[in-house]
Amino acid sequence: MRVLWATDYYFRFGSMRVLRNALPIFLLLLLSTSLLAVIGAIVPLQFRLTQTFAQSSVVEGNDEAYADFNNDGYSDLAIGVRGESIGDILRAGAVQVMYGSATGLQANSPNDQLWHQHSQGVRDVSELSDRFGETLAAGDFNNDNYDDLAIGIPGEGIADIEGAGAVAILYGSATGLQATSPDDQFWSQNSPGVLGEAERGDVFGSSLTAGDFNNDGYSDLAIGVLGEDIGNAVETGGVNLLFGSSTGLQSSSPDDQFWSQNSPGVLGVSETNDAFGFKLTGGDFNNDGYDDLAISVVGETLGDVIGAGAVQVLYGSASGLQATSPDDQFWDMNKPDISEKVTQGFGNSLAAGDFNTDGHDDLAIGVGYNPIGRDGAGAVLVLYGSSSGLQATSPDDQFWTQDSPDVLDEAEFNDGFGSSALTASDFNNDGYEDLAIGIWMESIGVVPRAGAVHILYGSESGLQAALPDDQFIHQNSPNVRDIAESDDGFGFSLSAGDFNSDGFADLAIGVPFEAINSISDDGAIAILYGTSTGLQASSPDDQFWNQASPGVQGDPDYPDQFGYSLAS
Repeated sequence: MRVLWATDYYFRFGSMRVLRNALPIFLLLLLSTSLLAVIGAIVPLQFRLTQTFAQSSVVEGNDEAYADFNNDGYSDLAIGVRGESIGDILRAGAVQVMYGSATGLQANSPNDQLWHQHSQGVRDVSELSDRFGETLAAGDFNNDNYDDLAIGIPGEGIADIEGAGAVAILYGSATGLQATSPDDQFWSQNSPGVLGEAERGDVFGSSLTAGDFNNDGYSDLAIGVLGEDIGNAVETGGVNLLFGSSTGLQSSSPDDQFWSQNSPGVLGVSETNDAFGFKLTGGDFNNDGYDDLAISVVGETLGDVIGAGAVQVLYGSASGLQATSPDDQFWDMNKPDISEKVTQGFGNSLAAGDFNTDGHDDLAIGVGYNPIGRDGAGAVLVLYGSSSGLQATSPDDQFWTQDSPDVLDEAEFNDGFGSSALTASDFNNDGYEDLAIGIWMESIGVVPRAGAVHILYGSESGLQAALPDDQFIHQNSPNVRDIAESDDGFGFSLSAGDFNSDGFADLAIGVPFEAINSISDDGAIAILYGTSTGLQASSPDDQFWNQASPGVQGDPDYPDQFGYSLAS
């Protein structure tokens, strides 16, 4: 039986208590026959969940600007290894960095890097179950043309406050990521100038995304604080925002921001277990030059539907995010113009991209539980941007499942289509961004939960599945390296970048539960390269990377979960 672990604090659903990092699976399976198995697997402390399901806290969003940590023109890839043991410190976590080249990702020139809190120059120290690297986001926070990396450490204790959480920042340079010039940073809610305060189980850093919300040329960092209590609302969640500057991220000029559903002007009300900030993504939905922030509120209750889920949108301005001009938006499946109605899990994943190339970013929203006759099959709703922001009528929103016309394969029980990961980029370089959809619990033939990835290509009318055809890719697809195996979780995390700088976006696919050298849950990533016909696995060849690959630092170990999160 596979053991996955999560944080040791709970969400509460009526008389039930559910581990916070089990929340999306609770939503996914709430009405399924396997619910009792999930509930029976919950145990406190030491982060254990005895099932094959886990939360993805990967960064997702608009991949128009790729991460180039050494500014050599090739996209680079940061890989979260949240279960890495550092010495005898279990699950302290680490981040592997692979650099791009003319032949794609490689590990020798420049050498790959393995970062953790015992690395020279890195602030703080590795500790039991810190989970350094569980979430990642890349952006140029000091605008020096070298991209920087934000690393979520949601299990970090601050002083003696367990699970308060923290975020580490490594700055880019001509030699890649480094920790001394400029110095790395270590942020928590106890850092000077940061709003809120570190509390037990806040898990500051549980989600991350970067964007330029005040359009000053410096990337800013939005940080999910999933376990934040607001007044009497327990674990309702919040979002901190740190603004970039010539010296990097800072909290005083301009001041940092803290957002919740109790913030002035914000629609909705903070309630227990809302999970405001579960996922984050940035995009310019009204094309005014300021990035906007989409915030998943996956635990939101609507009427008598517990965990129906919602997405809050805050629009950027010269002063950063704000909720009044233009007004914030609150999207859920009960809105009159939404084409479909979904029971639970709206907002399990997010990604922004311009799928119809009208200059306005659009928003793809993963739906964890979709009652189309097969519980947990999953779905993706797409809202299109406009001069007034996201809307659902002109053009119409779209609702995609594996039962949609022309979509390959079919919706099946607990596939999890779109439930863990989405990412947008232009894989065939036709000017329209495309959408990659993780289906991490897809069974391939008789192989359960091996995982797969679906690709929908953009067009003048938005995402479509016929011209060009959609793609359905897994480890048994022609020319794809390795083979589909039980519980691999292929597609659990996704990120896009142009790793060989040929003008076509490439796709990194996390396979964090892959067994390497018979070591279960060690993890791997697959790389598919883009071409004029889209993603493919033969010219150039796909790649399959893990900690046993030549030149890659670290060693396979259980449960490293290499590839749990990705940023590029």
